[in-house]
Amino acid sequence: AALTGLMAAAPHFLAICAILFLLGFIVLVIQVASVSICSALSADGAASSVAGVQAFSALGACGGLLWSGAVLTLGLSWRMSYLFFAVLTFAASILFVRVVFPALPQEPAGGARELLAILRQRRFHPTFLCLALYAGAETAICSWLVTYLTRDLGFSSLAGSAVPGLIWTGLFIGRLACARLARTVPVRRILMVLIPVGAACVLALPHLRGAGIWIAAAVLGLFLSGCWPFLASGLVDDPAYD
Repeated sequence: AALTGLMAAAPHFLAICAILFLLGFIVLVIQVASVSICSALSADGAASSVAGVQAFSALGACGGLLWSGAVLTLGLSWRMSYLFFAVLTFAASILFVRVVFPALPQEPAGGARELLAILRQRRFHPTFLCLALYAGAETAICSWLVTYLTRDLGFSSLAGSAVPGLIWTGLFIGRLACARLARTVPVRRILMVLIPVGAACVLALPHLRGAGIWIAAAVLGLFLSGCWPFLASGLVDDPAYD
């Protein structure tokens, strides 16, 4: 909440970079904690619980994109978008103070030695690589798409934000579906369907116009949905990773 408030008043580019760096660090800690809590409480396995929790991250991303697009379309400063997020996050922080979380067993977190031992295990390297590629692709697609649609195809800021917002809506719906599907279907089989279809949609987007862009965005979101939760849950379920 404090950092998003500072973003709204950032005086220059270097300050913006520093704030975004710290904000990214904190958001990642929050994400790890939320995944850990749901995994510890779930009786259905990490794949189902992680997909369910990450669905609501996707819903928040969609809301943020639409709000930011609306702010720019109305001719307001981009700083108003961050100011709104600061107020909303501060209100949520007050609400969370009143939430009573269930007691969870605590285990030593380990240190640098334990972390290095995990990073050295070659059987985890393909998963680490897939997570890095997915995160890079997800960020690059949503960042590039708004600029491409507004600059090259003449979309308004709101419409340009709505297309990646549709991707995140598909991610929300798809992750809820994956949370149920993972209870009965092996995760590896689901991924073998999701990944190639998602890749095909990414390759198709620059060549589409009109309704085709919206359809490809919706399908892309649905088929990207399970990639991150299923890959991450594979690590969470592995005793050597814990």
